[in-house]
Amino acid sequence: MKLSKVRDIHLFKFTEELQSRLEKLSEKKKAGLLTTEEDAELAGILELDRIFTLLNAKIISES
Repeated sequence: MKLSKVRDIHLFKFTEELQSRLEKLSEKKKAGLLTTEEDAELAGILELDRIFTLLNAKIISES
């Protein structure tokens, strides 16, 4: 995770490495090639994405 400044507001973002991993796992899921461990990893990353979205929305609404 990293904080990125967007219009004078700091928002939560994925690092490039984590974003790349998310994309790779998503592609493997579409192809039906995920292992059980990778499926759990993908679920965790997607949950983190939802949390970041909620936090960022709160930050923006309070600014």
